[in-house]
Amino acid sequence: MRLIIADDHALFRQGLKSLLSLQPDTQVVAEIESSDDVAQVVSAMGCDVLLLDLQMDRWMMEDIPQLKLLTDVIVLTASESAENGVRALRLGAKVWCRRDLRSRR
Repeated sequence: MRLIIADDHALFRQGLKSLLSLQPDTQVVAEIESSDDVAQVVSAMGCDVLLLDLQMDRWMMEDIPQLKLLTDVIVLTASESAENGVRALRLGAKVWCRRDLRSRR
C-alpha cells in the first residue's frame, strides 16, 4: 500500500512513518508539511491512502471532496469534536481518527 502523510508536525510525521515502515506491504511515498502542497503532491505521486491532518497551517476540511477524487482519505486530527469527524466522513473521508488516542491496559 502506498501512503502519503500530510501533517504540519514533523515529529508526528516521522513517528508515523517509522511505525508504518514496520508493515511489510506499506510504503510512505511522500510527506507533506504544507496544506498548499497536498493536492499537487497526491496527484503527482499517486497513492492508495492519504493520511491527512485536519488542522495543518490551515483548516483542511473543505479540501476533502477534491482529495477523495484522487485517493482514499483518512483524517487524523487532534480535535476532540465528534462533529468534525462526522463532517469529514460526510465529505468523503473513509476514516476519522483522533491523533491523541491512548492505549488501554
